[in-house]
Amino acid sequence: MRFGRALKTTLVARGTDDPPRIKHRKRLIRRSRVRTCAGPGLFNLGNSLFYLRAHQALPHAPSLVFAGVNLGVVALGAGVGMLAFRERLGRINLVALGLVALLAIAVLALAQ
Repeated sequence: MRFGRALKTTLVARGTDDPPRIKHRKRLIRRSRVRTCAGPGLFNLGNSLFYLRAHQALPHAPSLVFAGVNLGVVALGAGVGMLAFRERLGRINLVALGLVALLAIAVLALAQ
């Protein structure tokens, strides 16, 4: 009942009693679209699972987990960009990428 009241209040505040109409378009599901969406979705799921595991392993240091996982995401993203999309990185960027990866591993390892 609370949701109904909240919805009604929101719609009245918006200036109408009718819920917004959603326009439906017929879309075909194609294998290429599924593959295109499944790749990043699986990486996102893996990142979320790794993040949860890291929080379970280090419940006393959430900021450390956040920083370590983010450093790992940056390093992995740069590596994937370099290998999969042939992005060019200069020497300084390559050295920094290696240091970021090692720092992420060291931060998480030393926290235990």
